[in-house]
Amino acid sequence: MRGSASASKIVRTIDAANKEVYERIRSNIINGIAEIRGVELSVTKELARVNKIDPLGITNLRVRGMWDIAHPFKVYDYLNVTSDLEKSFQLFVLMRTSKYLSFPESDRSHIETLASLGSLDLRDVEVKSPNNTMETIAAKLIVYEIS
Repeated sequence: MRGSASASKIVRTIDAANKEVYERIRSNIINGIAEIRGVELSVTKELARVNKIDPLGITNLRVRGMWDIAHPFKVYDYLNVTSDLEKSFQLFVLMRTSKYLSFPESDRSHIETLASLGSLDLRDVEVKSPNNTMETIAAKLIVYEIS
């Protein structure tokens, strides 16, 4: 199947909130550090860099952001998808229905044929919106397993 995503860049659009949610927290951290009296800050692409921490002025503190997201099995536990250690291979694909529908008709037809033959599981599911817990997102769940 054709696709524009490369193996080196995975875009998580179904379980990550809008960029503004993360930028707000980042800005609050940066502004909070900037308000500390008696610290010398440098311009940086990181959250902050505080210079001359020690009495000799030779130690700097680099403040870096590291975002952590829960494991998909935990995030989507309500979809009742589990890992089976008895299987030699399992592949789980969860995507917005709109993304699935953007695939060429021939690709979708191939996936749906494989599902009708029992070669893979294709389900319509609703996932919780990361931006509003009262909303859901229509999604497709594809599960492929090899015994």
